[in-house]
Amino acid sequence: VTDKRILTAGQDSTARLWDGETGEQLNVYRAGAWYFADAALLPDGIVVAGTADGLLRFWDASNATMLWTLQAHKSAVIGLHIQGEDLVTRAYTGEVARWRLPRSEDVIAVCSHRSHCANVDE
Repeated sequence: VTDKRILTAGQDSTARLWDGETGEQLNVYRAGAWYFADAALLPDGIVVAGTADGLLRFWDASNATMLWTLQAHKSAVIGLHIQGEDLVTRAYTGEVARWRLPRSEDVIAVCSHRSHCANVDE
């Protein structure tokens, strides 16, 4: 990914961040989906994973706290690609979507003041 780190996504409903030099596991990002097909590390330190239930799930990369979810597709998200400031997703059924995501710190700041927009616990 960056800084010699590697991000993997797996059938065990986790994404994992690894030190590419030592092979040490740095963090695990979990959710209650059947599997994660793809994951990416956004430039602002957020891990995003596309899951079997069509959701994008977002975590703080440093502490693995789940921040929010976004219903991206009706079928499984099987591909993620960061293109500039956009996130491009691909679904199992062939759909492709382009997302312009707000800055993560802006979402976190807004959600910290609203009860219906709080961090997600799964």
